[in-house]
Amino acid sequence: MVLKDRKIESSQFLNENIPFSQVLLVISKEEKEVISRQEALDRAQSLGLDLFCVAPTKNPPVCKLIDYHKHLFELSKKKKDKKENICKEVRFSFNIGENDLKVKLGKIEK
Repeated sequence: MVLKDRKIESSQFLNENIPFSQVLLVISKEEKEVISRQEALDRAQSLGLDLFCVAPTKNPPVCKLIDYHKHLFELSKKKKDKKENICKEVRFSFNIGENDLKVKLGKIEK
């Protein structure tokens, strides 16, 4: 397994790179079945999706049929949203000087 910052590199467990012979394929919340990796790959290919291993440490490993490029796009959107929603707090006291007030207001405008 390739480890990157104590996390498993996710692209290693995609389609033909899945090293397991049997996988637990999750089709929906209620529908799950243990099948061979090749059969799961055939299903993914017939549906035009990717076979992605979401839990490689489980026994048997858990896989899903997803559109991997769409998945990466959604992850990048979430990261951008987290960066944009930064809120900072500025405190004022009653005895603040005029120059200190101007400096703090300038920082707020930035």
